[in-house]
Amino acid sequence: PGTSVSFEWSSVTGAVDYKLLVSTSTNIFDTSKYKCNVNTGNVTTYIDTGYLGAGTKYYWWVWAYAADGTSSLWSQVSANRREFTNVPSIGTPALISPANAAEVPGASVSFEWSSVTGAVDYKLLVSTSTNVLDASKYKCNVNTGSLTTYLDTGYPANGTKYYWWVWAYDAGGGSSLWSQVSANRREFTSTPSLGAPALISPANGALIIGTSVSFEWSSVTGAVDYKLLVSTSTNILDTSKYKCNVNTGNVTTYLDTGYHTNGTVYYWWVWAYDAGGGSSLWSQVSANRRTFTNVPIAAPVLVSPANGASVSGSSVTFDWDPVDGAVDYKLLVSTSTNILDTASYKLNLNTGSGDITSYIDTGYPADGTVYYWWVWAYDAYGNASLWSQVSANMRSFTSVA
Repeated sequence: PGTSVSFEWSSVTGAVDYKLLVSTSTNIFDTSKYKCNVNTGNVTTYIDTGYLGAGTKYYWWVWAYAADGTSSLWSQVSANRREFTNVPSIGTPALISPANAAEVPGASVSFEWSSVTGAVDYKLLVSTSTNVLDASKYKCNVNTGSLTTYLDTGYPANGTKYYWWVWAYDAGGGSSLWSQVSANRREFTSTPSLGAPALISPANGALIIGTSVSFEWSSVTGAVDYKLLVSTSTNILDTSKYKCNVNTGNVTTYLDTGYHTNGTVYYWWVWAYDAGGGSSLWSQVSANRRTFTNVPIAAPVLVSPANGASVSGSSVTFDWDPVDGAVDYKLLVSTSTNILDTASYKLNLNTGSGDITSYIDTGYPADGTVYYWWVWAYDAYGNASLWSQVSANMRSFTSVA
């Protein structure tokens, strides 16, 4: 380290003079690369000055001379060649904050690094590029004097990634080695000061009955507005698929109407906005995305006959659970699992009332015939339970004597 280098070599019997050669090249004939070319007399040490402390590599050789002028053989001098690297007399700061790969919210970033013995100045460089030579990508390039902290402002809080480095400088202008500064490089992401709301209702994957959907999400500290987006597509850029795109102000609930109750799957997201217009990061909003399916009315749960039951006699009593919002039920009984096979129907009946959840049917043969049965619920708008749910609830029984 530093601007001075102390050289020492062994004495040679009969030597009256020594030549020290120091060069940045292994080619001793390239005099343009010489740093030092000096005869030291009958002395085996030499202090040379004027080194730059910039990480430069040097090569050095020593010849011995006898009184008659003869010198050491080149083959031996060459074999004894040594090299060294001249580094700064000052170390490299350790970067403390922001931590590597940190997410830093808001428009301001506070930088901190360790002090370095002998430092009288520090340079902080912040860039959107890992290439420190690309000045067009610099966000901050400042000398802080003897201070080891710096508060920088004007960050976009939009998910941009930044890289930062710090050099130390001594009183002579020597600076930390680039190789060390580069090794200490850190990065961080400038994020909004607002988090993304947690979506509460509808629950993910929920079945929502009816034409209205009530949305609810968690509040976010510092938020003054929220945006609710509901779409039939996961691609938020496809505006043709939007069902709802609304700013709710500082309210964390919203009731949306006009859903089709036909089994459509919807996706929904919520952004928070602060007073300065900053919003939640898309990466966080996207991760919180939820889905729900808008269905007309739930399918009744079938109670009796139990699935696989044997029912004796010619009469069968059917019973199912009531469904909220139902004004009518359809009961279908068939000897086939294919509901399109009308020739196999035993009973196809609407009860005409949402209050009727049982029916006694007669005329069963009591001969071991297997029957299958389903029930649909209907709401006041004529919408029926989804076939996928009705089918899943299908039961069977056997008519026995």
